[in-house]
Amino acid sequence: HTQGRIEDFLNGLGASFYGGNNYVQAIHIDLLPFSTESTFTAIDSQIMAIEGVPQWINQHLRKMIELINPKLIIINGSSNFTYFNQCIDLNTQPYTASYNPVELAPNEKSITIWYANKVENVPPIIATSVNMGSFCFHSKDTLRKLGEAVKKRLNL
Repeated sequence: HTQGRIEDFLNGLGASFYGGNNYVQAIHIDLLPFSTESTFTAIDSQIMAIEGVPQWINQHLRKMIELINPKLIIINGSSNFTYFNQCIDLNTQPYTASYNPVELAPNEKSITIWYANKVENVPPIIATSVNMGSFCFHSKDTLRKLGEAVKKRLNL
């Protein structure tokens, strides 16, 4: 297996960071609009403990979502999903979880997908339990099939 990345998942959804091949353009944004010397998971509790940071993230991301007006929001990885939900007050109904919507190879760990697609003034949101931006041990084919399953589930 060739290791997959989030681009393979996006391709299954019919999107790409790089465009072409009739893909919808995808973009990447972070919770914080600045780089850090340490990884986010190494400093997350310290940053989130600073008074006003969750509210600032909420305001910042809401404005970006409004400006960009995406068709879909993808939250990549369970840690990012946790922080997104702590910071962004969307008044959502509970997310619907889908556990392992594709067949996995024996060496691939399970994937959970969470869906929220009935949030007022917000496009459908999906979150993955696996961060596809890091070494995630899933093949390109698995991630592409996962994107296809999500696309079908959400009727995108």
